[in-house]
Amino acid sequence: MRGNYSKHELSRRWFLHLGSMATLGAVISRTAAAKADAKMAWHADGEGMERIGLLVQSHDFNVEAELWAMAPKGAAIFASRMERGTQPFLTHISDPSHADAAIGLLTALKLRAIMYAYSGTSYAMGSAGEDAFRTRLVERAKGIPVVLAAAALSDALQALDVQRLAIVHPPWYSEELNDKGKAHFSARGFQVVSCTRITPARQFTEVAAKEVHGWIVANMPPNAEAVVVAGNGLRAVGAIDALESSLERPVITANQAMLWKGLNVAGVASHIDQYGRLFKLGQAAAHHGAHPENGWRVA
Repeated sequence: MRGNYSKHELSRRWFLHLGSMATLGAVISRTAAAKADAKMAWHADGEGMERIGLLVQSHDFNVEAELWAMAPKGAAIFASRMERGTQPFLTHISDPSHADAAIGLLTALKLRAIMYAYSGTSYAMGSAGEDAFRTRLVERAKGIPVVLAAAALSDALQALDVQRLAIVHPPWYSEELNDKGKAHFSARGFQVVSCTRITPARQFTEVAAKEVHGWIVANMPPNAEAVVVAGNGLRAVGAIDALESSLERPVITANQAMLWKGLNVAGVASHIDQYGRLFKLGQAAAHHGAHPENGWRVA
């Protein structure tokens, strides 16, 4: 039979034969690799998670701990710390420049949103100053949406249809800052039936969930429709479910509301079951009161 073919034809047939063998070998190799992969124990490593930024005070270790405890699997939180200035406290937190360097460090991460964990800044700045501050942060972040904790609290209260509220501040808040907190929510149309600080007074620290629960239950005004635990540095989310069960009304905390708003602005589904009624409202409610001109991006 070989004599019936030219050398050229024999070479061509031999080349095709080798090509077929190579293809078969590649298929066998891929099949073997797939079987090997199937036996591997691949574990979650954070790939594909939506990245959300966080601006937090340099000394505050409570905010991140609470956010990590609450965050759903689809979100990864990256923090940048704001230095404490040498100015008097209220002067420092009302100076917009205190967050500039910290937010600048986050812009390379391709974040879906940035959360600003400092309710006291909004208290000190007032409504006009708060809006201008958010606009400044969005510009510094090159257009990344920014969630302010105090504004998120107001949005959460509106979403829960709350008008009369009792505000609870950390035990290290000054009387002046406590009063500014009351004025902040009153100016936004809420009826503040009480605004108090957890006692006894102390320096910044962790406050156990059991203490937070006991103090609020003992000091809850009966005519308040909800409790607002303001001040991002106060560890309180661990007590939310217990408080809502004891008081039979919503409990909203600064870090809970900030994360709720941040997840929804970032377009991350918030399947969170253990941290209060707020997370059961869904995405549509979180966009209530959003201001696109100030950097909100509705997912």
